[in-house]
Amino acid sequence: LSNGMYFINIQANGNSISKRLIKQ
Repeated sequence: LSNGMYFINIQANGNSISKRLIKQ
């Protein structure tokens, strides 16, 4: 991830929540 983009997949209550964190 040289672009500093981190993809975090969080599974809660059976619901998959994808959060995209962009570090500049």
